[in-house]
Amino acid sequence: MPDARTENSESPNPFRAPRLEDVGAVRVTPRRRRRIALVAFAACLLILGYALAEPQSKPGIALFRAAYWLAYDKSVVLGPYHRQIAFTNNVEIVDEVDEQLCEQLMVSTDRAEQEAILDFYVSQAGWREGRRIAKLGRPLVAMLMLRMRSTHDELKLNSTLILIENARRGENLYKPFAQRSADELVPFYEAWWASHDSWEDLRQVDPLAGQAPGWRSP
Repeated sequence: MPDARTENSESPNPFRAPRLEDVGAVRVTPRRRRRIALVAFAACLLILGYALAEPQSKPGIALFRAAYWLAYDKSVVLGPYHRQIAFTNNVEIVDEVDEQLCEQLMVSTDRAEQEAILDFYVSQAGWREGRRIAKLGRPLVAMLMLRMRSTHDELKLNSTLILIENARRGENLYKPFAQRSADELVPFYEAWWASHDSWEDLRQVDPLAGQAPGWRSP
């Protein structure tokens, strides 16, 4: 009569995990683990490098969004992003980023975040500002007019006026320029903004009407 203990010890245990050699699996050695980790790390570096080199690409957009939401000070992200766009391809803001920033500009209650976004668009103004910012209308103009009173840099002042004019028209001017300094143009826009007309009426009035020449494009 067979020993019950021997029989039980040789019978398969349904609760025991199968051994690697039983299922034909490849044993992962420490050396192989290091190799896999190095390959994964190299792949991450390649993706990161591509995202930095091509900010308009899907990885570039994903990298921007992640950095933006993680940053406490949004200017820390937006300043380098502006330089990155200028350095790589010098084109307008990609639609996904443009939409995100314009939405944040309108809904954020953080004044510092609003200022960072406005600074970013001022730095892009001229033909790289994206297509949505000009659609924000009166709320955008109100923010820009308030900033304009404390702006003393001629280039920033000119870019601010371009964004205001774009919002008035509802579309972006292409590489606009005026044959008068920004300081000379400011009083005309302040007088225009002081009107109590509705936005639909106000946007039909050219602040530089009768002040030839006005804004021109090449």
